[in-house]
Amino acid sequence: MKQHKQQIYLDSAATTPLDPEIYEAMRPYFLTDFGNPGSLHSYGQDALRAVDEARETIAEALGRPRTSGFREIIFTGSATEANNLALRGVLKVAQRSMNRTDCSCVPATRDNLRSQHSDSFGDQARNVCESCASRNAKPLRLIISEIEHDSVLETAKELSAQSGSALGGEHEGFEVIYLPVDKKGIVNLKKLKEALNERTVLVSVMYGNNEIGSIQPIAEIATIIREYKEATRVATRGATRKNHPNDPNAEGENVLSCYPLFHTDAVQAFQYCECNVDALGVDYMTLSAHKLYGPKGIGVLFARSALLPMKSSEKGMKVMRATNFLEPMITGGGQEFGMRSGTENVPLIVGCAMALRSAKMRRAEEVKKIIHLKTLFLKELKKKIKGVQVNGADMLPHILNLFIPQRDAHELLIALDREGIAVSSGSACAARATKQSHVLSALGCSEHHIRHSIRFSFGNVLTEGDVKEAVSRICRII
Repeated sequence: MKQHKQQIYLDSAATTPLDPEIYEAMRPYFLTDFGNPGSLHSYGQDALRAVDEARETIAEALGRPRTSGFREIIFTGSATEANNLALRGVLKVAQRSMNRTDCSCVPATRDNLRSQHSDSFGDQARNVCESCASRNAKPLRLIISEIEHDSVLETAKELSAQSGSALGGEHEGFEVIYLPVDKKGIVNLKKLKEALNERTVLVSVMYGNNEIGSIQPIAEIATIIREYKEATRVATRGATRKNHPNDPNAEGENVLSCYPLFHTDAVQAFQYCECNVDALGVDYMTLSAHKLYGPKGIGVLFARSALLPMKSSEKGMKVMRATNFLEPMITGGGQEFGMRSGTENVPLIVGCAMALRSAKMRRAEEVKKIIHLKTLFLKELKKKIKGVQVNGADMLPHILNLFIPQRDAHELLIALDREGIAVSSGSACAARATKQSHVLSALGCSEHHIRHSIRFSFGNVLTEGDVKEAVSRICRII
């Protein structure tokens, strides 16, 4: 390989170098403060304190109270695992809840619906209310965008293919609705409104896309979901009171009124976009440290905690219970509030919290610097290479996906690497599979266009000189 004195890294959307200060903050938990947070002695208590402080730091970075919000922070082994927990965990709880509703009628499973007019069920079967019958007669619905990360797309595909028996339910699988995007990569909100129904359990839309950098209107999506829930809740109350006039619980809220929930993958967005979970209106948010100059091997799922009323006590008092509507995917010792068993990776957790806090503090400065570098790069490249086009719009500051007609993207990537420039043809998670970009396909790009498109992504280690040198080397190759 031909070596250059100056290596230029243009793949920060894939990962970022570990910040030396974050490394120093992590070191003691590898060497001296190595205790297991589950141990009762001082070593364990010191480790547990570090984990709890990290939760509080992250909760605060997301706009939640330090003291109560820390229970909403779940540490995982990666953002991919966090996305899996959000989708699988929510759907599994919902399937169980909706097969065992708070309504006083018989749970409307496929078998008793089929036998509603059978003498063996009698009056009890005929008391199945219309809303319960329609809800349980069809599979539960998951709504995602067409341009989600593979960890969401592949999980959704598997959930739609699995049989109900494998998940402890009655249905043949979950129904997945894929929301289309326009040529800028923005989700069609009209289609979202049309897709929401009483069987919808979860909506998952990525905040900032990892290939083209399109930024979704997350707060607006949350408003659409909230308004749908409010309208549905009013209608459901009326139907429940009508069908069950003698049910003392028919006036109250139940678990079904909390759906659909809303999840966003904010891995690429956190460094550059406002991620106050209350302002955005999301129930779940996925984050990753290694996109923020933190360590690899650690992810975060924010899971909003809600209070739900249980059945009335003998004295007529409502009993409230806290829930995050999740079921764990990894069981064992009950770590992470029962959501993710396994000994906590204390050094990485400490590094993750520091990376998120630092990224939030530097956000305005980073946005300004990275936009300047990306603008300079694009201006210089367009000046010297004909036909260069930007894929998508409304982009994250650090991502620039370009159609370069003169060279095949894979060949160009290899040539650039020989010249000391690191870039990517798309998502790092799918790069070795060399499959066609589903994101560019969703934008309506032709196969030829996709084959000649490449992603450049910028980080804070770059200078203007790096950018100009990168353009010079690209021009030499092309």
